[in-house]
Amino acid sequence: MSANDPAAAANAAHALREAYREIKEHLAKQTNGPAASSQINTELNESADYVGYLETAYGQGHVLIEVAEDHLLAFLKMVDSLQQSIAPWTCVRGILEASAVASWLLDDGIAAKERVGRSFAFRYESMDQERKFIHSKGYDESVILARIELVESQATRLGFRKLRDRKNRRFGIAQRLPKMIELTRDLLGDESAYRILSGMAHGRSWVAHQLGFRRAGRSKSDSGVSLVHLEKQMPSVGMVYLCKLASLCFGRAIRSRCKLYGWDSSRVSMILKFTDDEMRRMASS
Repeated sequence: MSANDPAAAANAAHALREAYREIKEHLAKQTNGPAASSQINTELNESADYVGYLETAYGQGHVLIEVAEDHLLAFLKMVDSLQQSIAPWTCVRGILEASAVASWLLDDGIAAKERVGRSFAFRYESMDQERKFIHSKGYDESVILARIELVESQATRLGFRKLRDRKNRRFGIAQRLPKMIELTRDLLGDESAYRILSGMAHGRSWVAHQLGFRRAGRSKSDSGVSLVHLEKQMPSVGMVYLCKLASLCFGRAIRSRCKLYGWDSSRVSMILKFTDDEMRRMASS
């Protein structure tokens, strides 16, 4: 595939839309809630002290999947035109980040207490960001600080220890929220995708100049300095890469939810494999 192959980009977009449609159709069939033998039911039935906190964790994961889906739908609106060369990367970064945290919260391979601890960590990070916003505006922080204290007291009553650094400053509740690069590495198996997407979102020249622009000529300034002229361009190979990544991230978050609920996750795996095979075929043609 050449760097500028609109047909390949269109085919990749079609494959992503089909994957999204099939995943949504699969979820629409799950109308009866968690399966009787699901991990969710096991956790709720065997962990009476954690029930409310577990439900919070499930809810956090579900909201994050909605966030990822919203980014995905916005990305699909940009795919056909190829007019934006930076924003699509930012959209897929949103899909990746939300899917990574959702998969972390809805992981079917952890115990109930670990899930509750992860939920507390995520809650603290959100509240601390709210506190920083309030501080930046010069508003009264007492309400959010009291809320943080209340949530920490809930965690300590459940047996989680307080988290303080050497200067007795709080750095989390129950556990520290992993850095985003760690969460995305867990989701994808490597960190290169997150570094590329972050570089594009922040306009870092090492990646933005290669993936968001093309060289359109050279000239010299009045002082004799050699200038390179750039024009915005979304290379088709970049769009195929983004479609593949968007499908993989969103699909894996959905698969985590299916496993936790005792739904058929193999169907999601099949959709992801077929889409990945299609994307690989496009990239190699």
